[in-house]
Amino acid sequence: MSEKVYRDPVHDMIRIKTDTDEGKLLSRLIDTAEFQRLRRIKQLGLAHYTYPGAEHSRFTHSLGAMHLACRILDKLSAKYLIPEEDQLIVKCAALLHDIGHGAFSHVLEAILNFHREGILSPKHLLNSYLRNWMSTEWITFYAILT
Repeated sequence: MSEKVYRDPVHDMIRIKTDTDEGKLLSRLIDTAEFQRLRRIKQLGLAHYTYPGAEHSRFTHSLGAMHLACRILDKLSAKYLIPEEDQLIVKCAALLHDIGHGAFSHVLEAILNFHREGILSPKHLLNSYLRNWMSTEWITFYAILT
């Protein structure tokens, strides 16, 4: 079994099986420049100046959100029939939910009376590789979530 392992301070080990279609997709989404830029954006703004351990990036936050979505789906799938395609949609949505954020984005929204949901859409955020993978239904679903 081939896998990518991300060590996380909150969730410990986040594993993605790269020998499945789902794992390949999640891995390729993580490897895109759009997702990698989240490494440079702090999830907690300037909190690290007061709390030096507050070094959480939007990258690790998004990986953690996907990890929790996987755990929740595992529990729900034991009791309910959830189609694999729907599970993949939930995992991708959890992984990509912060993809449009910039630095201090929520603070700037309040100061500038500007809300990113009004101008950003998935088609602007996803590069050509992602657009080839995602169906029209997924993009509509993601637009509803954001």
